[in-house]
Amino acid sequence: MNVARRLRASADVIFERENHVAARFYDKLFRSRPTRTNMQSEEFDWSNFPQLNFDAAFMLMAFAIESLLKGIAVAKGLVHFSAQELPKPLKNHDLCRLNELTAPRAEIARHILDTLTYMSEWRARYPIPTSVEKFWPMHSDGTMKGGSYSWP
Repeated sequence: MNVARRLRASADVIFERENHVAARFYDKLFRSRPTRTNMQSEEFDWSNFPQLNFDAAFMLMAFAIESLLKGIAVAKGLVHFSAQELPKPLKNHDLCRLNELTAPRAEIARHILDTLTYMSEWRARYPIPTSVEKFWPMHSDGTMKGGSYSWP
């Protein structure tokens, strides 16, 4: 719980700063009214826009939720330690799987868990994923998992 709280507090600091940057970004974007024709032309200069960086905050939120879910699994006795390592059900970062394992009282929409998993597995940490499948993660039924976010 303490680790999750610290991670959440750090994410909140980033969100607070980035919300101001995002507000400036969208204000400038709407005032300049880019169109399909001028977005790629010299008329529209993307370097004049502040760069948004919510990725690290989303990654920290994912880590916080992951810590909470793994703690719940241990507290509920859903996993058992038989060696000096994490039990297999806890050796992943898939928030949907951890959420299904622990069934916490608070509900988080699956697409949010999918998006946060996407952010924590590679998007916020590396320039590219470790496999092509992670670029556009899919559910077993062929639908796309959450892989981006929107503001506000």
